[in-house]
Amino acid sequence: MTWCNSANSKILGLKVSLGVSLALLGGIAVAEPAQGAFTMMAVIDRASGASLLAGKHEEAIRELSKRLPRRAEAFEVNNNLCVAYVQAREIEKAEAACDTAVEKSKRGPSHEQAIALSNRGVLRALSGDHFGALYDLLAATHLKTHSRVAQQNLHRMHSRISSPDFLAAD
Repeated sequence: MTWCNSANSKILGLKVSLGVSLALLGGIAVAEPAQGAFTMMAVIDRASGASLLAGKHEEAIRELSKRLPRRAEAFEVNNNLCVAYVQAREIEKAEAACDTAVEKSKRGPSHEQAIALSNRGVLRALSGDHFGALYDLLAATHLKTHSRVAQQNLHRMHSRISSPDFLAAD
């Protein structure tokens, strides 16, 4: 995995098993995703992003869960919990955190909404909800922020659903 650093970023990237790489683009460390892998994004300057980047998803879940009662309104906490739960393969908890992150992101800048929608799209793709994944990824790419990661995830989703293996499964 190759990392690029940017001085003014707050989002970071790391490789997650499950065919997902975690690109945390705000602080910025961006991971080059594995062939065909989706990319998730987490906030690194707050909300245990450094633990996620280090692959310590259990530690991140513990830290974030402690903060949740005080910071339940925070986009960053719910977004990073979404990513941590995906890393831990706790899909039901990931769904709840991703849904909350999408709701909280609507109150902030459009790049937060793009991050939350893209992450939930990745979760849905991994869970087999291909139409839900397409919906979220398309919504993320149509925001004014023009998220490169959301565009890449949408491209990967299109590639998956148009592959002969996917079509043969139906």
